[in-house]
Amino acid sequence: MARGSGDIPEEALGFIKSDLLEVAAHSVSFYDEYTEETVPDGWKYAVVQISGKSLSGSSVKDILQIEPEEYTWVTTEGGYFYYASGGSKSEQGKIRFTPEIFQHQELVFLIPESEGISQLGIRIRNDVFQLDLTDAKPKGMPKAIATHTDGDVMELKLFGLREDNGRYILNLGIQSLATSGIEIQALQQFILNAGDGQIFIDEEETDSLFRKPPTPFLIPPETLIRFELAYKCSSPPNSLYFRGYQSEKTIKLPSID
Repeated sequence: MARGSGDIPEEALGFIKSDLLEVAAHSVSFYDEYTEETVPDGWKYAVVQISGKSLSGSSVKDILQIEPEEYTWVTTEGGYFYYASGGSKSEQGKIRFTPEIFQHQELVFLIPESEGISQLGIRIRNDVFQLDLTDAKPKGMPKAIATHTDGDVMELKLFGLREDNGRYILNLGIQSLATSGIEIQALQQFILNAGDGQIFIDEEETDSLFRKPPTPFLIPPETLIRFELAYKCSSPPNSLYFRGYQSEKTIKLPSID
């Protein structure tokens, strides 16, 4: 992961510079409507104003284009992760950075109403950059109850388990160890063991969570994200069976008071 170097533009919240791109984040605003789309209950739009220019190419610079829904995201306090849902895109659905001219753009993220955001992430090829969006020191993640390293692909972190209205909510984190993105198949990779056998993710209940996994469930290179999964079972689960790409692991779950 890189933060870049160079002079920070006046009044910028965060700034990165690589051999391909120079970008500054200028402001964050929150709305309950964007382009006539109203947010669902409990959510809000975070609109991040950025400016940047392409440095790609040699003697003649190239236009650099990014698909925001797959290559830009915000991280909220505690490490929860949300891909962009829109922005000032071209007809091809991309954010464009032209050479020489510093262009202003905006990115839009749907995040929980109760959350603040701490950083903007941008992936350029297999390089990941983080721009600070606040002067406050980001709140870190809690200490993991258990961890498991899946070869050189990722590290799984178990943060907790709670019961909520008949659902069991698993709080997890994944640290990518790969130099390319990782695609996660949650239904096949995270299975609970309980008194009534193996329990798979309840996709509808998981989708209703404020801290659900990102869509698409792609983890950028060498990035740590946190998320929750929901399960329905008649008795408290006792362990998590994790099916990784290079290993398998059964992790004991904490008891629920």
